[in-house]
Amino acid sequence: MISLIGTVLSMVFGKSILHFLPESLASILGCIIIMLIGAVGLIHFLIDHFIRKKPEETVVSELSLKKTIFLGFALTLNNAGLGIGASITGLPVFSTVLCSFLVCMLFLYLGNWIGRSRLSDFVGSFAEPLADLLMIGLGVYEIFY
Repeated sequence: MISLIGTVLSMVFGKSILHFLPESLASILGCIIIMLIGAVGLIHFLIDHFIRKKPEETVVSELSLKKTIFLGFALTLNNAGLGIGASITGLPVFSTVLCSFLVCMLFLYLGNWIGRSRLSDFVGSFAEPLADLLMIGLGVYEIFY
């Protein structure tokens, strides 16, 4: 719910930016924001795993309510830039927020299922760069769509 509220607020903020910018410039700006978020995440991943050679960490613990709320806010901040970028590109707020919420719930369920299976070692190592590449691809797609 925290992420849902954060997405709504960031998309409303992104829509308000449209009053100050021409639509074509705003759309390109939104695409660039989405691509930059993906590119920065991908660069961060590559540096951590190939230059610093950060070891893989396995954390198995139960989340307290306090930690869960903190995690919700952290994920909301991560999603805020995407929400602003998505709304600037012209994506409708309601359907985008609804899809974001449903996909979030689906992936929370799937993530818990995969985390408890033997697939976690394989899937976990590709999740972060795949998400970053998808953001870059979405931005490129939106520019030419």
